[in-house]
Amino acid sequence: MNCTCSPGPSGNFQELDDTDLNSPNAITVNEVSNDHPTESASSLSSAPEAEAAEQIGREKKHVLVDIRNLLQSVVQSMTRQRRQKETDQRLMNDWLLAAAVIDRLFFILVLLFFIGGSLAFILLFLVVRAANS
Repeated sequence: MNCTCSPGPSGNFQELDDTDLNSPNAITVNEVSNDHPTESASSLSSAPEAEAAEQIGREKKHVLVDIRNLLQSVVQSMTRQRRQKETDQRLMNDWLLAAAVIDRLFFILVLLFFIGGSLAFILLFLVVRAANS
């Protein structure tokens, strides 16, 4: 089975009908799937055909190198983002600890003021009552 495809306007490949088979952008499945086609000497007898085959091979290698470079940059970007997220998480944990310590200190301070104020009020009430009796 020989499927023929061509890059469409959006860059995606679309299936061609029989009228588009002579299109210069048409790529057959055999051309894409065979990295090292086993062609006989008679099929590459002319120099232009051999040059065309070499050009297609170079273009495939160029595309593969571009894909590899793109994948490497994506992996590097993802690694950078993961490290930044880990750093942000550690920093957030440090601030959460600092906030918990400050919260505890202010709780103790307010508790001391409340107990001290209550004791002062009770003592003042007892002193005033003892003076009136």
